Amino acid sequence: MTPEEIFAKIKNPSKSRPISYDPAEYDPATDTEMGDRMPNYRYVFTDSEIWDLVKFLKEDALDHKNYYTLVTEGSYPNGKSWLINIGKGGDSNIGDRIYAETCSSCHGANGREINIKGLSVGEFTRKKAYELAHKIKFGHPGSNMFGTNLSVQEMKDIHKALADESKYLAIEER
Repeated sequence: MTPEEIFAKIKNPSKSRPISYDPAEYDPATDTEMGDRMPNYRYVFTDSEIWDLVKFLKEDALDHKNYYTLVTEGSYPNGKSWLINIGKGGDSNIGDRIYAETCSSCHGANGREINIKGLSVGEFTRKKAYELAHKIKFGHPGSNMFGTNLSVQEMKDIHKALADESKYLAIEER
């Protein structure tokens, strides 16, 4: 879509829920229609903020299909999902080199020096690959982790490397 089309969809969505809707009332068994709708952002964001969001989506948002395959089974709300082929199209040897040069000084050579809510960096990648690219690109808020300018291919490489359970072990396997 063009930036103008994205702006129009955010500003004037064809289906949205009113700002007054209380998400605590959401019951997927009885109200999938309203509960699954996004709020009407015209009452949340200014035009300037919507343009900022459009700019982010067009210039900085990441296409996660580059980094893994999402598999789903069943239907909402009881369906399941998991990630496979993490780092698809990546080269783990190059990813290991990028990790050693960019990440190991803080995360450690084996990725277990920083406990990320109970996970090593390898475990985090295998469980939350959808977050890894954002953290690599933008850093981690409130921490010393800064963003990088890695290319899509380099991101694939580092995803592929960190998905290797034998090199990037779990925290408890120290």
